[in-house]
Amino acid sequence: MTPPQSRLGACATLFCIVACCGLILVAALWEQAADLGCELDPQPAVAGAPGPAQQPPAPAGRDFPGADQPGNVDAWLRRRPAQAPIRAPVGQGRPLREAAAATPHAGLLTPWEQNAAKKELVEGHWLGVEVIPLLPELAELYKVPPGEQGVLVDEITLEGAESGLLAGDLIQRVAGRPTADLRAFFLATQEVQGNETTRVAVNRQGKKMSFVLEARNTDRLGFAQMEAASPIKPGAPSPHRDMKRACTDCHVVMKSGGQLPIDGGDLVPAPPAIARDAVSPHAERGTCAACHVTRPSPGRAGPAVRQ
Repeated sequence: MTPPQSRLGACATLFCIVACCGLILVAALWEQAADLGCELDPQPAVAGAPGPAQQPPAPAGRDFPGADQPGNVDAWLRRRPAQAPIRAPVGQGRPLREAAAATPHAGLLTPWEQNAAKKELVEGHWLGVEVIPLLPELAELYKVPPGEQGVLVDEITLEGAESGLLAGDLIQRVAGRPTADLRAFFLATQEVQGNETTRVAVNRQGKKMSFVLEARNTDRLGFAQMEAASPIKPGAPSPHRDMKRACTDCHVVMKSGGQLPIDGGDLVPAPPAIARDAVSPHAERGTCAACHVTRPSPGRAGPAVRQ
C-alpha cells in the first residue's frame, strides 16, 4: 500500500499543476478578449447601469473646467474630465487604443477624447458644390435679403457647375427639405443620396430660383461630406476675429499631424527661363524678370542674367 504521506504529496502536486494550467488559460482568454476590443469589467452589473453599447459620448469642449475662459485652452485641455473614464466602444478596443496612442498629442486629450466628430461644421461639399454658413457680413456682401436662411455657395465645380448654380447663391432647400444651416443641409442630402437627380432651391440676390442637380460621375447623388475647422496647436493665437466662444467648439487641439504645412495649392511651379526679347506667352502680369530668368537671345553671347 501507498503510505498516506505519499498520497497527500501526489494530490498536492496534482492540485498545483491544475492551478497553474488554470491561470495560464485565464491569461490567454484575457489577452484574446483585449484583442477583440472587449471590456472585462471586474465590477458587478448594476440594474439600469449603461452597458458597453450605452457608454456616454466623449465630452465636448465646453464640458471641461474653464472651457469658456478666454486664453485658458492649454490649462483645461490637459485635464481629464471628472466623469467616469471614457471607454472604447465594443469591437474597437485595441485598434482604437492603438490609434489614439499613435496620435502625437503628447499629453493632450486625443481627438477622439475631444469629440472631434461632433465639432461644429464649417463647410460642406456635394457634387462640386461647396457651401459655408451664412454670416451677417456675407449676407450683406452678396445681397442676401434680410431674414433669409440657408447655406451660401462658396465654390462651384463638377456637376454643381453644370446644374446652373453659382457661387453666391443661397441654398434654401434640397428636394423640398429646408437647409437653414450646414447640419440641416447635411441631413437633407442624406435623404436623397440614392437618387440620380434632385431639385435645389436657391435665393440669388433676392430672386427665388430652382435647379436640378444630376449625378454624372456615379449612378447616385450620395450625400454631402462635411468638415469642421482645421486643428490648432496649443497656445496658437486666434486666426480670426473674437468668436466669443470656446475655441474647442470648432477646433481639435493637436501638436502636429492635423494639417499639412504645405499642400498642392501652395506649390508654385518654377517659370521657365525666357529670352530677353521673347514675346510674352500670357497677358500682362508685370515685369517678366519678376518671375522668369532672362537669357540672351539666341545667337548672342553673354551670361545669363536676372533682370
